[in-house]
Amino acid sequence: MSHATWTHPFANDPRAYASAKMRALLSDDAKFETWRKLWLNGARCQRQLGLAITEGQIAEMETHLKDPIKYDHVAELEVKKRHDVMAHLAYFGELCPAAAPIMHQGFTSCTITDNADLLLHRETLELVEIRLARVIARLMEFARRHWDLVILGATHYQAAEPVTLGKRACLWIQDLLADLRNIRALSSALPFLGAKGATGTQGPLLTLFNGDKDRVLEFDRLFAESCGFVELSPLLAGQTYSRKIDANIISALAALGSTLARISNDLRLMAHDYELQEPRTEDQVGSSAMAFKRNPMLAERLRAIARWLMGMAAIGQQMYADQWLERTLDDSATRRILIPETYLAADACLLIAQYLFEGASANTAVIAANVRRQLPFLATSEVLAAATRAGLSRQTAHEHIRVLSMEAWDGIFNRGEGNNLLERIKDNPFFAPIKDQVDSLAEPNVGLAPDQVAWFITGTVEPALAMYRDNLDERVTLNF
Repeated sequence: MSHATWTHPFANDPRAYASAKMRALLSDDAKFETWRKLWLNGARCQRQLGLAITEGQIAEMETHLKDPIKYDHVAELEVKKRHDVMAHLAYFGELCPAAAPIMHQGFTSCTITDNADLLLHRETLELVEIRLARVIARLMEFARRHWDLVILGATHYQAAEPVTLGKRACLWIQDLLADLRNIRALSSALPFLGAKGATGTQGPLLTLFNGDKDRVLEFDRLFAESCGFVELSPLLAGQTYSRKIDANIISALAALGSTLARISNDLRLMAHDYELQEPRTEDQVGSSAMAFKRNPMLAERLRAIARWLMGMAAIGQQMYADQWLERTLDDSATRRILIPETYLAADACLLIAQYLFEGASANTAVIAANVRRQLPFLATSEVLAAATRAGLSRQTAHEHIRVLSMEAWDGIFNRGEGNNLLERIKDNPFFAPIKDQVDSLAEPNVGLAPDQVAWFITGTVEPALAMYRDNLDERVTLNF
């Protein structure tokens, strides 16, 4: 790693935010080797359909397919040609002089770049999908451990009726499952561009096959199949595949970012109340000034990268909207930045989230103390129900409880009193019919929350994760 020039945080070893696997999928080596595979597969399919291509030419391309790329030489070619595809085609032709005359027949640059990008989408979406499944699996275990742990609920970030920590985690899982379904649907529906020509008419291929439409269609099928796309509907295209595909994928990853951002915010709020702890190393420093600090650094970083990821959706939609007629090139520079960086950001977010829930711990004593402190207020729903059962007016009871609660708050805020709301309720003549029940009502009621956790895990989460069972065990180590 050079320290003399700026390096991207997503790829800055040894403290890169994104994984080595994702970075390898997005690397120059992976991209340009895919270009070579497309030239080779195209030639194979054309030979199969009767074009004058020899076995020797195919063998030569196969032999040099994985030859190391001399990037300095390619750069020199690109300076001359001002065209990246033609530079790499020229270099591959130098390696395969016998096959050079038959490479790229009936193709445009987008036959290479766009099909390579669709293959890239397929591989990177698969990795995102697996990482997301792992996060859900870790959260499922977290929810299972804390399925019945009573914790203060919060509405408007104020104390509300209690829930269980497991139920709260299941709400997070539910949204992540929606992201998982969305990403899987996009991945499974990815098309293959094939060779559609400069404006999408397939005219060059039709000429190449002497006007034989059937061979043009068969070439599309064989070419797609050679790249692993076997169940396809015919794809209409201009010169490129529709950038709507890119925009939809970017939006789905941005939506995942919003879910992870929402979860990270909840984690930070709970850390503020000392209810939850992030995993931390023995020598971890929270603050250079305040040595006692235990800052939620991981949740903060997750939120920071998720914020960036969420913002990519607008760029993707604008890129699609700015495509003119059969094609313009103003998407090119945007896509070179947008697509890899969006995947890297999603990868980084998922790594952090998985690490968080592999080591997060609930401070059960603090959680219980927080519930006890608010218990008189929490009991008011039960008091209200008991009053109604005793034949008292529900609306009148509600107003009495509201007034008494404000008096109790005033004592807490302005006179340092303890929470005496239940005593105030018992002393109020209106509640005389249920006075003897009030103390017994001051127990946290989480309703069906524990059952909801069990039902949700067994009925929804476990079936959704079943197809990923062989990929869930890998754990995460972070170097930042």
